[in-house]
Amino acid sequence: MQKTTSITTRVTPEIKRKAEEITAQLGLNVSEAISIFLAQLVLQHGIPFDVSVPPLIYDGLEEDYEETIKSVEDGTATMWRTPEEVRKGLGLDV
Repeated sequence: MQKTTSITTRVTPEIKRKAEEITAQLGLNVSEAISIFLAQLVLQHGIPFDVSVPPLIYDGLEEDYEETIKSVEDGTATMWRTPEEVRKGLGLDV
């Protein structure tokens, strides 16, 4: 029989619960799923799935951000220092 070793990791209770539900649907337990992940990690010499940042919710956000930074750098940005200035600058009642 092959020797085994233990790995301990910390996750939120919600992640653990959801992982247990999903692995049970697959006929596995979480320990078996982690063993499969580690075997694939070794076989593929890397994480066996894409790791990426989710896309921005608002597609124009990056352009808006760049435009804002440019206006701050070139001195054309409107600067407000107090909540009252913000309300006034946005045309809201003070």
